[in-house]
Amino acid sequence: MLMDRFWKKPPNQVYMLTTLMVVLHYLYPFGILILYPFNLIGILVVVGGLIMAIKAKKMFIQEKLPLSPVGEPVKILTTGLYRVSRNPMYLGFVIMLIGIWVILGSVTPIIGPLALYLIINSYYIPLEEKKMNESFAEDWKEYTQRVRRWI
Repeated sequence: MLMDRFWKKPPNQVYMLTTLMVVLHYLYPFGILILYPFNLIGILVVVGGLIMAIKAKKMFIQEKLPLSPVGEPVKILTTGLYRVSRNPMYLGFVIMLIGIWVILGSVTPIIGPLALYLIINSYYIPLEEKKMNESFAEDWKEYTQRVRRWI
């Protein structure tokens, strides 16, 4: 049941990986890289990622598009953040975890943003891109040539 929830929505992975990062930091604080007060820059990084993810989500809501990565695509978003990245919501999540890593300041929590990137890049994005290609063939091809997957 827990793993089903983990795989259904990337925000669940963000919460779980954040918890893992904090636990790793306190159990194995290997190699403190960023000391106080410089680690507080991570707060700005978290906020930036959060704003990006929220703006991308709002665009989905405004366009009445399904938020589930396993849902059927309805249209291609090409405005706003989607002019720069095909996956600004995912990018925002990864940026948030990078910010948490900076706040924590040690090496071990880097596993969080790396794991999220690998999960999204190897599971969600290929699934979504396959569906988009099947639904919007030429328009999707043109969009992918113009806009990068991440940034």
